[in-house]
Amino acid sequence: METPTSAEKALAETTVEGPVCQHQWLIESPNGPSSHGKCRLCKEERDFANYIEGSSWGYDVSLEQLSGGSRIPKNMGNEEKIGLAEEI
Repeated sequence: METPTSAEKALAETTVEGPVCQHQWLIESPNGPSSHGKCRLCKEERDFANYIEGSSWGYDVSLEQLSGGSRIPKNMGNEEKIGLAEEI
């Protein structure tokens, strides 16, 4: 077993880690792709994404698609339009 050198002892004595904050985030209401948040305890600030990967915020999606607009593609042309009751 090696004994620590005096430099290693000095470094070990001066390296003090502070307590780690158990953040309690206060996050602003969603208004866009991200919301600003601030920890109640340590006052650290950061932005939080308002979407989950794969959700509509991560892509260019029209308001009509987000609001549940028509699901029939607009490029159907002269093809026969089949209703749900007629599908087999």
